[in-house]
Amino acid sequence: MPLGFAYVRMRAVPGVRLISEAGFVGLLLSLTCEFYQVFSPVRFPTMTDVLMNTIGALAGATIAANSLAKLRTPHGDELLS
Repeated sequence: MPLGFAYVRMRAVPGVRLISEAGFVGLLLSLTCEFYQVFSPVRFPTMTDVLMNTIGALAGATIAANSLAKLRTPHGDELLS
């Protein structure tokens, strides 16, 4: 979740494309970590980890996009002061 949240917060305009990009970055990072575990004698790679990490990145990105959308509404400006 933190990866997806930070990915969306770094960008200027959140949207569906940005949320899917965050999910793709989460998927690539998770696949890289699981690939490393193939060569580790004490770790075991699982697709469950990849799936959960990808879902977490998507969830964090969605939360960030929704929070930014609420802050940019006309009544959301009152929250900043």
